[in-house]
Amino acid sequence: MTPEQPITSPGALRHALASLRADVAAGRLEQYFDPNALMGTERRVDELPLDGPWEDYLELYFRDPRTGQRYRLSAETYHGQGGSFERLP
Repeated sequence: MTPEQPITSPGALRHALASLRADVAAGRLEQYFDPNALMGTERRVDELPLDGPWEDYLELYFRDPRTGQRYRLSAETYHGQGGSFERLP
């Protein structure tokens, strides 16, 4: 999954979830749960249905086990306003 990638449609979210699942399964990323995230989704990426329905808002956190770089996938699905996969500072 490429950082700073916008999610502008259900198809783009489906692709992002599939890509993140593959990255976690291959060990390129590991999912973690941020205890400070007010809206963080408390489900594993491999538990989310690829074709929906999804929660109204998804916020998933990942890190690269080699570098420690952290990432966030966020998507507002209820109103279809989209989201992004972004690198965190």
